[in-house]
Amino acid sequence: MLRLDKVLTYAATRGELAAPDLSLLTGSQPVPKYPFVQAKNFTRAERTRCDLIVIHTMEAAEKPNTAEAVAAWFAGSSAPKASAHFCVDSDSVVQCVREEDVAWHAPGANHNGLGIEHAGFAKQTANDWGDEYSMRMLRLSAKLCADLCRRWKIPVRRIGPTELRAGGRGICGHADVSKAHGKSNHWDPGPSFPWETYLSLVSEYFTGEELDALETAQTVPPDGPATLRDPNHDEVTRPEGRKP
Repeated sequence: MLRLDKVLTYAATRGELAAPDLSLLTGSQPVPKYPFVQAKNFTRAERTRCDLIVIHTMEAAEKPNTAEAVAAWFAGSSAPKASAHFCVDSDSVVQCVREEDVAWHAPGANHNGLGIEHAGFAKQTANDWGDEYSMRMLRLSAKLCADLCRRWKIPVRRIGPTELRAGGRGICGHADVSKAHGKSNHWDPGPSFPWETYLSLVSEYFTGEELDALETAQTVPPDGPATLRDPNHDEVTRPEGRKP
């Protein structure tokens, strides 16, 4: 959850989404699949395992260019000590951190999570989440989430604080991470977020057999990991030899 107390602009992009910044990609690093604006604050890594998709709200108004605006904010000179892998609004998905790198979005789940920020507020009601803008955004986010679940072999199921503490794999909210690990007080995406609808939309991109396979899928962590802590006091594992 981002606390934005002023109108966001994306002057840095002059009203247009910046071209992908590939300056940090070297060797065999994959080019991002989505329009890419590199966030300023993140932890370089070469993760081969992700267990969680963490759902957030940006705490920014539902407007046509909210995803681009927040992505530009993450990348700019006044960037917060935070970031997310993706920003989503009603018509855009913008990637801000490579999936293999660690975004600073949910202390306690940064090291093994992928963060998706959504336009809107944690205080939204069920009716708010059901309006035309939100439903378009949720459909776009669900397609992204399904793509991530498929490639990282993450089960399409919601998990809560107890399962998070036990090392469970699945989809959760920032609020669940806060309750599980006690490292923040963020409560997004809020109590009225339509989890049943969202997970149903994600599931539409899979057959029943594929969903069953994800439930039992196992991923293999990298050999010989080194451990460090990022500014959010979250453990991050990376192969030996990589610098922060």
